[in-house]
Amino acid sequence: MISESEILYLNDGINQGIRADGRTCDAIRPMDVDLGIVPTANGSCRIRSRTTDIYVAIKCDIGKPSVEKPDEGIINVAVEFGCSVLPRLQDFTGRQAVLEADAFAEVVADHVESLCLKSLDRKQFCIESGRCCWVASIDILVERIDGSLIDPISIGIRAALMDLELPLVALPPPEDTMDGGETSMMPKVDLLGGLWKLTSSQMSAVCVSIGVFNNNSVILVDMDRMEEYLAKSRENSLITVSVNDQGDVCGIHKWGIGTIDPFVIRDVVSSGIKVGRDISQLMTKLGSNLT
Repeated sequence: MISESEILYLNDGINQGIRADGRTCDAIRPMDVDLGIVPTANGSCRIRSRTTDIYVAIKCDIGKPSVEKPDEGIINVAVEFGCSVLPRLQDFTGRQAVLEADAFAEVVADHVESLCLKSLDRKQFCIESGRCCWVASIDILVERIDGSLIDPISIGIRAALMDLELPLVALPPPEDTMDGGETSMMPKVDLLGGLWKLTSSQMSAVCVSIGVFNNNSVILVDMDRMEEYLAKSRENSLITVSVNDQGDVCGIHKWGIGTIDPFVIRDVVSSGIKVGRDISQLMTKLGSNLT
């Protein structure tokens, strides 16, 4: 919660295009991206800024693809929070706090799946259709956050996928059983030598959360905690746009209880595409420096 005086201060600044940290309305905060931060993971990164600290680790095992999508790999998302990230849990007892944190983590994981991973080509994780695939577990640890949660998480997943390296493998011919079918056991794979990396054109999407203020006349990106709180009020709006490397919109989600003029959505999406493509270009440049 923020006080009435803080709300008045924020509104006056936003109406004049002035933000508390001196940024312009379309500027994002500086952020450090450290790759390979978890040595036991196949791909990992740490996203840091003055008020944000997030770890993302990807660990892969070999498994069987689902019956519904036999030519795709399997991706699971898990989110955890540090003790200081959810101050509202201080009002609960120990067991209740754990349940509330787990429920919130599941909601965040669902949004990550629908917004960030929609553009990720899961067929890249398939080793042989119907028989074998990579099962990727994306673990996200949020130690500190100030403002939108989904935005830095999406950047962290994008960076961890860039750092992801898997061995090149192949399956031997299927063995025949007594009834002529395949065995139910997981087949062994042969190592071919070398490492495999994802292609940059089929990475996960980057999310950009945008606040619409002052009767749909002012648009802010990369909001801090107080700006985001204000954007979720009845008088304003908060929208997240997910953008892939090609500048295509992969998803849109509206938060809070405020309404938005349909004609303003076009400006919101345009701002999201611009910022998202800028971030993707920086991430691509970071990845090219690694090769």
